[in-house]
Amino acid sequence: MNHYLDFCKKNFDLLAMARKCPETRKQPSIPMPQIFLLMIIGLSMRRRSFHQIDQFARMPAVKRLLGSTRSMVASDATLGRVLPTLPVAAMRELAAANFVRWKQRGGHYLTLPSGRRIRLGIVDGTMFGRYYASCLQVRSDAGDCFVDLEVQPGRGHELYGSETVLKRAVGRHGWSFVDLVAGDGLYMAAPFFRKARQNHLHMLVKLKATEEGTLLILKAARALFDSGSTEGVERVEGVDEARGVRYRIQAASGFEHEGYDEATLKVARGVEEPLKPSAGAHSETFWVVSTNESFKAIDLRELAHQRWSVENLGFKMLSDQMNSKHVWTRGKKSRQTIEVLMLLMFVAFTMVKAFEAALDERDLWMTWRLRKLTLEFLVRIWESTLTEASPLFEASG
Repeated sequence: MNHYLDFCKKNFDLLAMARKCPETRKQPSIPMPQIFLLMIIGLSMRRRSFHQIDQFARMPAVKRLLGSTRSMVASDATLGRVLPTLPVAAMRELAAANFVRWKQRGGHYLTLPSGRRIRLGIVDGTMFGRYYASCLQVRSDAGDCFVDLEVQPGRGHELYGSETVLKRAVGRHGWSFVDLVAGDGLYMAAPFFRKARQNHLHMLVKLKATEEGTLLILKAARALFDSGSTEGVERVEGVDEARGVRYRIQAASGFEHEGYDEATLKVARGVEEPLKPSAGAHSETFWVVSTNESFKAIDLRELAHQRWSVENLGFKMLSDQMNSKHVWTRGKKSRQTIEVLMLLMFVAFTMVKAFEAALDERDLWMTWRLRKLTLEFLVRIWESTLTEASPLFEASG
């Protein structure tokens, strides 16, 4: 546990972050830095509700770690009352600063099969508790990091939420914080393309084969690819052993999308077949559309796969580690609570994954005879060494 906390202090300036968490109460009996650190450490250690964090906060080792002489550091009622008072803008700033530190540790470039290196952002919608939210993730060779989210007023507002998140990210991190933003078929919308380009961002959309019948641009691309023409068409075939498929990619530039007159687009069609046929394996056809026509066909295929990072390495892992799908709170202030809570989850999740990625494989093998740890097993190790952790604060009552 000491190793994890030292890692967070050194690489993410954990204690300074705690001190920057704004105080919202007039006469607090529990310092806000203690509440902030309790949430971060509790979430890191898979406490999956306010009640579980309450029970965690009663452990003598946790009280000693956070410098509390109370019967518990903070109760679930206290957490539920304090979190919605925290300014969401201030918590977003903490998450944004956390992203900058993550980026400084290993860079945020993604290397594509052609050798080209880009900064990739991914937008997608999901549900946290009872609320829909649009999220922004950055994917790189060093891993991935959630940057921000926007809670939506209801279902059907994902595009607006993602526009808001991207605009805020550009305002905070500058035009060059990512080169390309990837999304699913929902983002194949001319207004969204225009707003992305206004923020100097290129778009890439992965679409299913079933969406071909509703888009003229895909019909035009299909006609070209099926014609057998070689003029202006890039064709690539190969084997992807890591994903267990054999693939064929066709790509061409110069296509127009209805309602988007600013520039032409590049379209690629990919077909993948499993190397080892099985009951659940089947061939897949997909489409990729990008406002950046300079990408090679092999890179477009890789970017289409990387788009799934937000699901497989983001939402699913976040739900498993921190129970993000759980309805943590109800009542009039539940929306404010979930926004603050999710931003805290993003901060904690980034540090947990960064620590896991930094573990030396040789040390793991020597200590545990393991090549890689799951996050669940990592938490068990932390729990077994919690009593050895050095206090973060002096006792304060």
